Amino acid sequence: MSSIGFRLRKERERLGHSQSELAELASTTRKTQFNYETDARRPDADYLAAVAAVGIDVLFVLTGSPEGVPPVLLTDEEKELLLHFRNAPDAVRRAAVGALLSASPVPTPLVKRKLSTRPKLTTGAPRSVKGE
Repeated sequence: MSSIGFRLRKERERLGHSQSELAELASTTRKTQFNYETDARRPDADYLAAVAAVGIDVLFVLTGSPEGVPPVLLTDEEKELLLHFRNAPDAVRRAAVGALLSASPVPTPLVKRKLSTRPKLTTGAPRSVKGE
């Protein structure tokens, strides 16, 4: 897994800034910027707010995920099940959910959820995640 410093450098490069330029935009020094990018120091909240204002994706820098949440890793079996579920008719999807919920030891939510209508998938290949 990449580090905060590595992801910060990638974001700086993505925006086309040198270390000195980003340091100036963040009201810090080039040496401090270098220390952040080499993981010698961790950036503080003031620095992160300043670089976010100039376009750095701070959630990606901190978590490694562009959405801010680490990606969920599915097994091959789960990927296949999800592919078939998404391509199944609504009646089959409802029956599958009902079977799984009735057999699950995990308590089910009190709110009934409506199955969403999603586009049919044509491939089981996962989407790539930025930085991997």
